[in-house]
Amino acid sequence: MLRRRSLLLALSTALSTTSCATGPSSASAPRVVVATPVAAATPPAGSVAPVPAPAPVVAPEPAPRVEEVSVHPGINDAYQKEQRVGPWVRRLERDGREVHDRRVDILRALALQPGMAVADVGAGTGLFTLEFARAVGDRGRVYAVDVMPKFLEHIDHKAARAGLSQVRTVQAGERDVGLDEAAVDLVFMSDVYHHIEYPRAYLASLRRALRPGGRLVLIDFRREEGQSDAWILEHVRAGQAQVVREFTEAGFVLEQEVELLRENYFLRFRRP
Repeated sequence: MLRRRSLLLALSTALSTTSCATGPSSASAPRVVVATPVAAATPPAGSVAPVPAPAPVVAPEPAPRVEEVSVHPGINDAYQKEQRVGPWVRRLERDGREVHDRRVDILRALALQPGMAVADVGAGTGLFTLEFARAVGDRGRVYAVDVMPKFLEHIDHKAARAGLSQVRTVQAGERDVGLDEAAVDLVFMSDVYHHIEYPRAYLASLRRALRPGGRLVLIDFRREEGQSDAWILEHVRAGQAQVVREFTEAGFVLEQEVELLRENYFLRFRRP
């Protein structure tokens, strides 16, 4: 009996010690949740994994516009200094100047037709303007184009005296011929192109002014190293080959070189 009581006392002591070591009941202890990493979902067998969207395309910045600079600064200074028309008439309409002496042959080579619209670009004192007006007749139109107002006033007076109402004078700019789009069938330039300081812009305006299929006739001084005199080499900036390149780059097609003149070349271009 005594032995049984000792066993019960020892068991009671052991239970009491365990209760003190473990603390309060688990019902009152805070619950700790440990997060377990979740593996990425794996697509079922045979399915295709989604393709990521492409990165947006960013347009490149536009190239800065480069302003065309004069290819021959000062080439037109003389026209600004001498404002009287008389000295220019004597200089441009004199015997011994090739385009003056051969003007009838040049006019014949142009083969103008009644009703045509013609632009005499760089008309100057009007050496060709009135002859063009007579050739195209009353149903035609001739635009005398120049940058110098004094020349345009002179041509207006000449046309009025001759009764040629089909002549219109047009004030051009350094970079623009000043004509409406598709306004003419023929552009004529005689000893003028070497005075154009901004050829890229000016040629673009000439192309706009021509009707599709229209022609551009260019007469200008031959410039040949070792053959041309010193005045030509200084005054005229480019030879024929360079001029042809500039016109073709501007969208004109060279159709023919007319063998008519000696000091000047005579080229016929077409606007496609």
